[in-house]
Amino acid sequence: MTEEELHLTGVLVGGSIESSRFELKLNDEVYRGKVSDAARKQMETVTFGAQIHATVKATTTLHEEGVIEPTTSYLMTKLVPADK
Repeated sequence: MTEEELHLTGVLVGGSIESSRFELKLNDEVYRGKVSDAARKQMETVTFGAQIHATVKATTTLHEEGVIEPTTSYLMTKLVPADK
């Protein structure tokens, strides 16, 4: 398992404060994952469609024997509007 901190700027295209989920679009790629408690409070202050700066922890899990491709999960730990 490997962990990496990503600093991303993109459009918050979706998510849920209730289920702590996010969708962040950068060009043609969409990152989907969970939101930390701190980032969830920050998410309450932005609107969908807003450009944001986000800190996202990417965790990649390698599977035994390479039968299944590695899977990556994302946890947004911080977000701020891009205009701030």
